[in-house]
Amino acid sequence: MSQLTAVSGSATFAGAGVAGDIIITPTTDLELLDVVFTGTTLGTVGAITVGDSLAWSSSPGVPAAIFGPTGTVRGVLQGEARAGVPIVIQVVSGAAETITATVIARKAGC
Repeated sequence: MSQLTAVSGSATFAGAGVAGDIIITPTTDLELLDVVFTGTTLGTVGAITVGDSLAWSSSPGVPAAIFGPTGTVRGVLQGEARAGVPIVIQVVSGAAETITATVIARKAGC
């Protein structure tokens, strides 16, 4: 049976319209299954990269709330992430807020 895990990262923004990155660096190889955003979630998500590979993008971005725990979008983050290779999530804040991204994955080889 596959062992599920969750890895997360967050970014804090001083006001609305501020662009920034949430960076998550796994310590083990992972098979990516999903991403969930929590916090105020008033911001937008523009792109998700794993190392040099674009995993997902939307211009001009979509509300982070649709990726929330009760959101309507599931399973958009698929693929593999190697240990030590950063997962970078580009966000733009909707207010002074902290946005947390949690990646749900299977540990590779388990």
